[in-house]
Amino acid sequence: MPTPDPDAPVVLPPAIERTLAHSSLLETYWPTAIALVLAVAVVGWWAWRRRRRPHGGRRRGARLATAATWVTAPVLVALAVLLAVNTWVGYVPTFGAARTLAESLWGSEPPPAPAATAPVVVRSSPPDTPQGTGGRVTTATTGGIITETVRSTAHGVPDRPVRFYLPPGYDAPGNTTRYPVYYLLHGSPGTGGDWVGAGKLAATMDTLIDAHQIPPAIVATPDLTTGTPNGQESVNYPGTGPQFETFFQDDVVPYTDATLRTVPDRGHRVVGGMSSGGLESLTFALHRPDAFGATISIMAYAGPVGPDLRKDAATVAAYSPVRLIKAAAFTQPLAVYLAQGDQESEADNRRIEAALRARGQPVTLQIFPGEAHNWNMAYAAEPYGLVWAARQLGWT
Repeated sequence: MPTPDPDAPVVLPPAIERTLAHSSLLETYWPTAIALVLAVAVVGWWAWRRRRRPHGGRRRGARLATAATWVTAPVLVALAVLLAVNTWVGYVPTFGAARTLAESLWGSEPPPAPAATAPVVVRSSPPDTPQGTGGRVTTATTGGIITETVRSTAHGVPDRPVRFYLPPGYDAPGNTTRYPVYYLLHGSPGTGGDWVGAGKLAATMDTLIDAHQIPPAIVATPDLTTGTPNGQESVNYPGTGPQFETFFQDDVVPYTDATLRTVPDRGHRVVGGMSSGGLESLTFALHRPDAFGATISIMAYAGPVGPDLRKDAATVAAYSPVRLIKAAAFTQPLAVYLAQGDQESEADNRRIEAALRARGQPVTLQIFPGEAHNWNMAYAAEPYGLVWAARQLGWT
């Protein structure tokens, strides 16, 4: 099979683009407008009441009305600002995403990881949530999301939940098919639920699979935090800091292969991410060329940005993609999809792209007009990256 041209544009049929287009109420500015109108209405009611009763009427009632007005109106204005920011950022695009975020931040503790001594078997039907209760989560036409807790052997990283998208029919009786896997990493701060909520993972995968743009595939979205989205980047920290990459490489990937019906080789694994997750997905793949055949790096930057990381030279070197690309052996090609919006500097991604081209690696950089560094940009690039990587690895 000839190697696909990495710069051949991914063209999604218009019907798919319409299906994936922003369509939720929370993706519009209508909620912002409604909150502002209500704030104006509250203040207008108070002013009307004052005009009707110029001497304040009953003093107690007047004081209560004034207090209620000047509490309610600022709250509504603050809500309007919050809704406007969310519409621009795209972090909570649907009410389902709001529920996912709430579960990530304030939900019950994730199901416990299996005992270290428990035998691990590839399940023909997946566990439901909570872990190990069984039951169908997919249909013939729709996939499903499950949550598993992966036992951590990495220093400073507790057992963490991983959300898995299972493709349509995965748990159909008698199905023994094995599937390729996408691993998608969140930004900083963030949680593993971000791709499910802000990235509309299930709907995106269902749509692309149904349109035969990608084959049925599993997606894993690990929670690479210490338990709270505290802004840490998901790398191996120096000294006694948390070892997030070790958890991902040594615990999450082996657990996925041992627990679900995957095709456990580099040609059927893609690692991707957005923002800091874009940096990490690229450097993780460069660290483990035996494990990943492609990476989807959305809004990546040229190295770690946290002050506690920047002051450690070894950590900066370990997570500087251009340096890693120049030193890599590349005994097998690594296909790299880069994407960003045109509302931020292209310098970092241009440097990464140039370094990969200089080493003869299949790479493309897609610039999205009008997009900035936020989840709207990540969602815009998501289907293109998924399709591009599948084509580069010969899945379609």
